Amino acid sequence: MHRGDNAIALANKTIEYLYKLCELFYRKKEDRIITINIGIEYENQIAIFSFISHIESMYLHYSKEAIKFPLFENIGKWCSNQYNILHKDYNIESLHDSFLNMQGQFQIRRYFINDLIELHNDGTYSLKVKEDKKALLDAVVEGIVKVVVVSIIKKSLCSSCNQEYIKCNCSVFLDENCSVEIKENELIGFVLSTRS
Repeated sequence: MHRGDNAIALANKTIEYLYKLCELFYRKKEDRIITINIGIEYENQIAIFSFISHIESMYLHYSKEAIKFPLFENIGKWCSNQYNILHKDYNIESLHDSFLNMQGQFQIRRYFINDLIELHNDGTYSLKVKEDKKALLDAVVEGIVKVVVVSIIKKSLCSSCNQEYIKCNCSVFLDENCSVEIKENELIGFVLSTRS
């Protein structure tokens, strides 16, 4: 959410950086899904642009110029343009309601499966499912879904500048040859995802 006198310029700068990120993922041929909720607090109204897409689709089919937020007096026309672009380029009737939250924004929900995980003393884990959940086990074995570890990163080191990653100006997404080494983390649990 962008607020204050420079809200429109700041929101449009966010969109500009979003496109740089999409371009980098696209050029690396990384098939990622992105959810975007960008908002502007106008004097008496709030406008939120919510979008879910594959990186490639977002980068190739949706112009960053088309998303740019307008002055408040042009917001009605801007909303109509967004609607027309989405209807032209996307089959929005096929969107599943499960991606919408209570505010009408898109988000990818993650459900913890901690009760299905057995942790071992050597740091490994097993997925334990009952026979009536065989379809879930088959999906994991076939690689359709993956068990993903969720943790809080407490300390990490940037390979480019050797500083704490959260405090440095480097980016694993934007900078070449930049990686992050996790030094300390706290396990929260496990979720299922189609992506690792």
